[in-house]
Amino acid sequence: GFRYFGALSGIAFCTSGITQLAIAPLALFVEGSCHEVDSDNEVDLASCTEGKWGQIHIIQILTLLALLLVPLVDICAEKQKSRNREPLLKPYDSYGSTDS
Repeated sequence: GFRYFGALSGIAFCTSGITQLAIAPLALFVEGSCHEVDSDNEVDLASCTEGKWGQIHIIQILTLLALLLVPLVDICAEKQKSRNREPLLKPYDSYGSTDS
């Protein structure tokens, strides 16, 4: 619930701030050099690099899947807990009535 909302939002804000420090070096790492080459020069086009965008996209998809799995694991754990709990009221065939 919202019991630890303040602490969790503070941790998320701190994590996002630290992550932002890595954005510029990451962009330099993955950008490649084909956008800097004149398209008329075929020699330069053969030697340029397209970048490592495929790897970044795979990491993004895996991160998204991991974040989607967290609530599903929580729902499964709650269902398992509810199955393992004993009912508070035990059912009876007859509640003291004399009708058969």
